[in-house]
Amino acid sequence: MVMSVLKKYGVLLILPIIYTCFCIQITNKSQNAFIRTVDPEYIHLMSSINLAEGNVSLQSIESPATPLYVLGAITSKVTCWVSSSDSLKEDFISNPEKYIDVLRAVLLLLTSISLFILGYVVQKVSHSWFTSMLFQFAPFLSIDIMLTSTLLTPDHFLIMVMLLYMAVLFNYIHQEKNTGDLKSALYFSLFTALGCATKITFLPLVILPLFLLSNTKQKLVYILSTGILSPLFAFTAVFQYERFFAWVKGLIFHAGNYGTGEEKIISSTSFLNNLEKIIRTEIPFIVICFLLLICVFLILIKKKKSPQNKVLIGLICTFILHIILVSKHFAIRYLTPSILLGVLGIYLLILFFSHTKKIQKISTICFIVAYPLLAFTTIYRTNKQLLPYTASRKSAHEYMERNLKGTPLLIVPNYFGTGTKQYALWFASKWVGKNAPEFIDDMNKKCPDTYFFIPDQNKYFNWRNEISLFDVLKSHPTLNLYISLDATKMKEEAFGKAILKNINAYNRPNDTIIKINYLFHEKYDLICQLTIDTSRLVKSYQFNEVLCDMEGITADKKYYKSSNRSFLFKNNQLRTSEKSYSGKFSEKLTKANMYGTGCSIDNVKVGDYFEATIWKQSDDDDYLFVCSAKNPQDLYIASNTIVEEKNGWQKIKLSISIDKKIPGNTLNFYSWYQGNSACYCDDFKITMGRTKGKAH
Repeated sequence: MVMSVLKKYGVLLILPIIYTCFCIQITNKSQNAFIRTVDPEYIHLMSSINLAEGNVSLQSIESPATPLYVLGAITSKVTCWVSSSDSLKEDFISNPEKYIDVLRAVLLLLTSISLFILGYVVQKVSHSWFTSMLFQFAPFLSIDIMLTSTLLTPDHFLIMVMLLYMAVLFNYIHQEKNTGDLKSALYFSLFTALGCATKITFLPLVILPLFLLSNTKQKLVYILSTGILSPLFAFTAVFQYERFFAWVKGLIFHAGNYGTGEEKIISSTSFLNNLEKIIRTEIPFIVICFLLLICVFLILIKKKKSPQNKVLIGLICTFILHIILVSKHFAIRYLTPSILLGVLGIYLLILFFSHTKKIQKISTICFIVAYPLLAFTTIYRTNKQLLPYTASRKSAHEYMERNLKGTPLLIVPNYFGTGTKQYALWFASKWVGKNAPEFIDDMNKKCPDTYFFIPDQNKYFNWRNEISLFDVLKSHPTLNLYISLDATKMKEEAFGKAILKNINAYNRPNDTIIKINYLFHEKYDLICQLTIDTSRLVKSYQFNEVLCDMEGITADKKYYKSSNRSFLFKNNQLRTSEKSYSGKFSEKLTKANMYGTGCSIDNVKVGDYFEATIWKQSDDDDYLFVCSAKNPQDLYIASNTIVEEKNGWQKIKLSISIDKKIPGNTLNFYSWYQGNSACYCDDFKITMGRTKGKAH
C-alpha cells in the first residue's frame, strides 16, 4: 500500500527531497554542533540524555520542549543500545556529536515525511497538484526556518508539528459539514497542546481554532482538551510548576528578554526596534500579513460572512498577536509557527482575489514558479555568508584535536559556540538539573585541566566552579589558550589583545614569567601556548594567612579568635561542640541560622589574590562558600568545589584574582547553608597574596 501511494503521489516527494538535501548540505558544512551559535543543541541533547536516564526534574524547562526531549530520550536509548557497550551517560560524554547527528537525522526524516503528508492531504482534498506543491513550499518561506531545520532544537520539532497541523486545518476548512464534528476539535487541541508543550511562543496560535470551530460545544471541547493535554505533554515543566510559572511571570511582567529588564510589560523602544527587525527580515511574511489585512478590511465593508472569511480573520488575528509577542521577546525563530501558516494565507489570498478556478490555477502556478527563485537565492547567499565563520571554527577544532588533545586548556568561548566540545558540554551542564554534579564529574575525568573564561561575566571557571586566573596559571607550566575572537562586540583583533593583556599583566619589564607563543590564527579563532615559570609566578606574590579554627572566642565575646588579630570572624554564637574537624568545636548552620562566620578584608586592590578554604560536613550539597563585595553586583562568587575529603568532612575551596577595582575596596568571605538539615563548618582559612612591592 505504501509503495502504491508513493508511485501515485511521487511528484509530492520532489520538494521534501529538495528540503532534505539542502539540510544535509548545510549540516555537512558545519558538522560539529559545538560550532553553531543559534540555540545550544548540547542543552537539548543533555536534557534528552538526562530524561532517558530517568530524571524528570530537568533544568531546561523554559521552552518547555518536553516532546523534543521525549523523542531525544527514545532515540538516544536506541542509539546507545545499537552502537555501544558503555552506559548511555558514558558513551554520550565520550561522543556527544554522534547522538546529535542521529537526533538531527531523526528530526529531519520526520519533518520530511510530515512535508509529504501535508502535500498528500492537500492533494486528496483539493484534487490539485499545484495547490499541494504550494503548501509544500511552507518551510522555504523563511531562511531562518531552513537553517533551523538543520539543528536539534524545539523550533525544528515545531516545524514538523506545524506541517501536520496545517494538513488538519486544510482538511477541516474544506469539509462540507463540520458543524458538530467533535473529532476535529480534538485534533485541533492535540496539535495546539503539542505546540505549546514544545514552545510557549506557540501560544498565539491557540486562538485560531476558536475562529474556525462553528459551535459552542466544539469550542468547549477544544478548550478543555487543550487544557488537559498541554500539561500532560509538558510534564517536565509540571514537575517544577513553581519555577516554570515564575519564568512565565518574568516573561510577562519584565520588558527584557528571558524575563529580565525593567518591571513593565513592554518597553516601547525595544518593541519598535524588534518590530522593525521582523519587518526587515521576514519580508514575504509581512507582505502576506498586509494583504490579509486588506482582505479583512474589504470583508468588514461588505459585511460578507463565509467560512473562508472566518479563517482569514482568524489567521490575521493570530499573526498580529504573534508579532506582538515576538516584538516583546525577540528572536525570529519564535515566529516559526506563524511563518509556516503564511502559506495558508497565500492560498486564502488566491481564493479571495481570484474569481474563477482558472485564475486561481494561474496564480498558484505563478507563485510556484516565481517563489523558488527568490527563496533559493536568499538561502544560497546566507549560506555563503556562514562559510568563513564555520571554516575558521572547524580549522581551530581540527588543530586542537591534532596537536593539543589531552593537554591543559583555557577556553575563551563565544556565547554558544567554540572550536571545542568541552565548552559545549560545560555550558549545557548548567541546564541538567539536580544530578548535574554526576555529569560534571564524568566530564572532568574525560577532559581534566580544562578551564573557561566567560567574557561578559569577566570570570574564570573550572568544570565545577569559579576559579581565579592566578590559580589556573600557577597549576600548569604549559597551558594552551583558545580564544573565540568573536566572543564580544569588540573587533576580533582588539578582543584577542585584551585577553592576552590579562596574561601579560604578570610579566615585568625585563622579567618574562609567562611566554606567549602563537600556534594558530584565523579570522575568528586564535590559539596560543603559554609557557609559565610557576615557581617565579608564586614568588612574585607576598602571602599572608589567617586561620579561624572555632576554638577560642575574644574577651569581649563578639568574635572568634584567629591566628591574626587584625581579622575579625563574627557569628561566634553558632559555635558548637557536637562535631568538629579539629579541636573540640565547629560552627553549626541550620535553616534558622543560614549564614556562618565571615571575615571582611579591607584595602583590596587590583592584582590581589585570595584563596579561602573551609572544612564542612552535611548530609546534602546545599552549602556555598561565598566571597562578595559590599554591593554583590560589583563582585559575587559562590563555590562548593571539593578539593579534599577526610573522615566524612569535605574541604571547600574558593579562589579569586582581583582584575578590576572593587568599589569600597572591601571583600567579605562567609559560609551560607540553604538546606533543611544541619551543616558543620571548621578551620576557616584565608590566604592573601599581593604582588611584591605593593604594601597592604
